[in-house]
Amino acid sequence: MKRYWWIPAALSVIAGTILIAVTLGKKIPGVPRVRTGEEARAILEKAREQFPYGLESGEYVRASLIIAGKITENHPRLTEEKVKEILKEMESLRGKIPYSEALIRYREALDAAAGGPDYEGGSGDTYLVYGLDDEGSSFIYVPFESISASWRMKIPGKGRDLGTVEPW
Repeated sequence: MKRYWWIPAALSVIAGTILIAVTLGKKIPGVPRVRTGEEARAILEKAREQFPYGLESGEYVRASLIIAGKITENHPRLTEEKVKEILKEMESLRGKIPYSEALIRYREALDAAAGGPDYEGGSGDTYLVYGLDDEGSSFIYVPFESISASWRMKIPGKGRDLGTVEPW
């Protein structure tokens, strides 16, 4: 009697391939996935409407991360309290590390809390915009060349400074 040892292996490969093909097309809650075509364009358009800073050179970072499947659409956002906490941490580094390294750590801490800024750009001076909500009604404005932040709203004249860590 001949043994067909390869049949179970072949069936296993076929079943695995079918499982992968079925899974790739499904949305799995909480798991980032790559977006393409109309879905990707819709995410980018929504970001442009919420944070209309594209007159200068810049990038919609959060939308790009969602499209690339690096974060989900419901990834946590930066909060005013978290920014104040990060600024306090940066102040504690005064004199312990070079200011240039503190700037890098500041950016890394902001991105760790929010996944990335909604917008990064500027002409001459780089600034980061972190939305506090999905509507873009209020946001944290961070000039990248300094360790500072301010809370702002789309309504002109509304907002307040959250703090600044002076260079050392």
